Amino acid sequence: PRDQLLHETFALAQSLSAKPLLAVVAAKKAIQTAKEHGLTTGLQLERQLFYQLFATADKHEGMAAFMEKRPPSFTHH
Repeated sequence: PRDQLLHETFALAQSLSAKPLLAVVAAKKAIQTAKEHGLTTGLQLERQLFYQLFATADKHEGMAAFMEKRPPSFTHH
């Protein structure tokens, strides 16, 4: 509903801001690529970006936080 748009927008922004920045940027890039060049190309890029993200400090923090059952503290590196 229109009267809840602002509230929902802020809720989505807050949810996205809690995610690792590099992963959010990569997801946006893959989605835009799929939109502009087709799903197959977008999925190929997504796979490449996934491999790159797997080497980040935030991946290690996310996995450690999951195993330790605590909220992650991402550094965006």
